Amino acid sequence: MDCLGTLSLRPAAMSGKSLLLKVILLGDGGVGKSSLMNRYVTNKFDSQAFHTIGVEFLNRDLEVDGRFVTLQIWDTAGQERFKSLRTPFYRGADCCLLTFSVDDRQSFENLSNWQKEFIYYADVKDPEHFPFVVLGNKIDKLERQVSTEEARAWCMENGNYPYLETSAKDDTNVTVAFEEAVRQVLAVEEQLEHCMLGHTIDLNSSSKSGSSWAQGQNRLKPPCAGLPCWLLRELSAEGSVDFVMSWGEDGPLDSKGVFPKESNELLLCATDAVGDPSVFGEEEG
Repeated sequence: MDCLGTLSLRPAAMSGKSLLLKVILLGDGGVGKSSLMNRYVTNKFDSQAFHTIGVEFLNRDLEVDGRFVTLQIWDTAGQERFKSLRTPFYRGADCCLLTFSVDDRQSFENLSNWQKEFIYYADVKDPEHFPFVVLGNKIDKLERQVSTEEARAWCMENGNYPYLETSAKDDTNVTVAFEEAVRQVLAVEEQLEHCMLGHTIDLNSSSKSGSSWAQGQNRLKPPCAGLPCWLLRELSAEGSVDFVMSWGEDGPLDSKGVFPKESNELLLCATDAVGDPSVFGEEEG
């Protein structure tokens, strides 16, 4: 994985705190997205439920593999006429559950369209590594139009995504599906943590004194001076308050502790660093 290309650091991921994860349910109208969400959060199933208009979301706290997570599940309207209402909510999602109904072949064939729509409107920087999970819902139906083998083949060809078959009506694999989504996100977080630690700079190392990294840092004034240039690169590339605020109250972490930078200072650093190529000299080590 390219650390700089996919960096989306969370202090909670490394500190052991509870994580808030945003998960999006996508798929054609009528495939059972709302029923899956309601079954998982409230343990209820309504066979007369109406189609979602716009978006809805519910929260559930859970523990997965020793990690405490608050899962924020967003259910989106699958009809084309609601596209302008749902797509703004894609940004910031940590995982996408692509959902089809095993008794509706068209909903399966539309998975690629949903995948592309999400990647575009969520502004996914690295689609190859973004955690998608595919759900074949309504396995309680007697007549299938999509086989398990065909669905798994699609997942393998389009990103090697996990595939689960579910039934909101019978409560089959519903909990397993959402827990798998969490595991996929946590796996990415763990990789990103290793990437970040691997790019941490020893600010006391004399070997950096003659490098382009040091020369670039010397041109920065407090509070920006002393920040690793990989961090400045990422801040400059994102250039948004949302990215800066995602660091949380404790600020960004390195392998030895916490950088003493507030979110407003980080945004200032990002602004100052833009357009100054000397800041982004190649790091050694």
